[in-house]
Amino acid sequence: MSSRLPSIQSVAPPARREETLLVAVLLAFAGGYLDTYTWITHGVLANAETTLTLSVPVFVLLLVLLVCSLARPIEASEQF
Repeated sequence: MSSRLPSIQSVAPPARREETLLVAVLLAFAGGYLDTYTWITHGVLANAETTLTLSVPVFVLLLVLLVCSLARPIEASEQF
């Protein structure tokens, strides 16, 4: 008693470029709004992605400044 169901293949119509761009812009605006709101009202960022986006470049800049300050030659007036 095996019954075979007919296979139904549904193919979604391709998304139009105008719609996907609008959705992407709306999602980006909503994320930015949430980040701004939570930063102003609570002093924290809304999600981890924003925190990483802001903290990684700052960390890299500080690391580059540290390496550059350690790599500079010591002048005679700075020696003990």
